[in-house]
Amino acid sequence: HRARAGRSSSRSRRYDRSCRGDIHSARPIAMVAGATPALIASLAVSASARVCHGDALQRLSDEGLERFLQTFVAAHASDHDECVAAMNGSRYTSSQFGQDLFVWRNFFAAHAAAGRRGFYVESGANKPKALSNTWFFDRCLGWAGLCVEPNPMYHAALRRERTCTVVPECISATPERLGMRFSGVITTVKKSSGNKVDCNPLDVMLQRVGQTHVDFWSMDLEGYERIVINSTDFGRSEVGVLLVEDFHLSNRELDLQL
Repeated sequence: HRARAGRSSSRSRRYDRSCRGDIHSARPIAMVAGATPALIASLAVSASARVCHGDALQRLSDEGLERFLQTFVAAHASDHDECVAAMNGSRYTSSQFGQDLFVWRNFFAAHAAAGRRGFYVESGANKPKALSNTWFFDRCLGWAGLCVEPNPMYHAALRRERTCTVVPECISATPERLGMRFSGVITTVKKSSGNKVDCNPLDVMLQRVGQTHVDFWSMDLEGYERIVINSTDFGRSEVGVLLVEDFHLSNRELDLQL
């Protein structure tokens, strides 16, 4: 996965290779999150983070985290022990490679300690918990969000086990209906055939719930990530941190696009 942080103006979305720093220093803001724990660990001890806006990374010190956990109460009581274990490092959540905790600890832990809650979007939400990068933000931290998932087989469970607003659509540059073929976790676009699905721009989806700002956007679309990024008007939808699965993508092309 790749994580990027920044503001939504055209100037701030340019990739500035001159601004760099260690992800454990006081003020880095944009970083690359590896798809494996080994790569995440290597980034943690290298200068691989890119620092462009100093106020975006709000990493909590180990002492601050310990104080926070002494009074922390999970948004959903049944998940409290699992949430605490994840935050103190004794276990992972259901996120595939710990991406949720990596993003939270480096960008949002200090916000949580200050009592602030954010807003997330998960595109390609799939199952409510397994492999989800936003379950932790929802069930542990009490964030609101959108779970964007066109496959109807996941909708009932998402509505039952999550507090997000389920959006049974796909993200597109303009409102349209597209044909889609569903096969397990894989969804393929078939414009002239398949199950017809409503698709809308992200800002339209956000307007329905009174939002213009997304603190954390997790994107796992099995190869369609760059298309969705290109279809999003970041001037209308501010995004603080964007996590992109790059398994099916060219890393070079994705870096250039971001």
